[in-house]
Amino acid sequence: MRPVLVDFGFFVLPSYGVMLALGVILASIWCIRRAAAAGLSAERMVDLISIVMIAALAGARLCYVLLNWGYYASDPWEALKVWEGGLSFHGGLAAGIPAALLYLRNRMNFLRYSDLLAPGVALGYAVTRIGCFLNGCCYGKSADLPWCVHMHGADRHPTQIYSSLLSLALIPLLLLIDRRKRYDGQVILYYVVLYSLERFLVEIYRAGESAVVLPSGLTQAQLLSLGLIAVALAADCVWRHRAVAAGNPAGAAKV
Repeated sequence: MRPVLVDFGFFVLPSYGVMLALGVILASIWCIRRAAAAGLSAERMVDLISIVMIAALAGARLCYVLLNWGYYASDPWEALKVWEGGLSFHGGLAAGIPAALLYLRNRMNFLRYSDLLAPGVALGYAVTRIGCFLNGCCYGKSADLPWCVHMHGADRHPTQIYSSLLSLALIPLLLLIDRRKRYDGQVILYYVVLYSLERFLVEIYRAGESAVVLPSGLTQAQLLSLGLIAVALAADCVWRHRAVAAGNPAGAAKV
């Protein structure tokens, strides 16, 4: 673990904060270029990313704090230290989507821009998970495997690296789906499905408060992932049918 990347006493750079910022920057640059290449407004993409990031960070932090309120109740000011780690991706998703809808004000515009954002989100998530690894959060269960890492007093599954590599693996799949999509919104829906599958699998090896097992035998994240998969697949069926019935090619919406 290396929670602090640089420490000069008067100037400290936390590893998680640096990787989070790097992930946002790389993902933003790529999404802006993808928007321009698709004939959409790069300026609008910049505004959209800014708005969504603010909302997503707030939602992700709020969700994490609420799930771990026993820790933050004694010192609520700790909840503001986002740079030290502690973000819920599901919370960010729940806040980022409404923010994007409010800004774009049009369902079809939202779907088109969301399709362009999906691979960038996967890239940003992969980079941020490296920050989790350095920070020592989101760690795995103890195990005796050649690739395990010593963390929190035991050799453990490097679940942060699992998440990062799996997220990187989603990128070529999302780009392939984007080239062959049959309706606007298909890429973001498939990202939700693929991410949820990834999260469900990684949760099997997760430890700590974020992997508390409920009476159902599943963690909170696993239950939510199953729900998201069901909703996304149902939406895919409905939107695919509408696209076929309307005979409209993907990307026909005005921007």
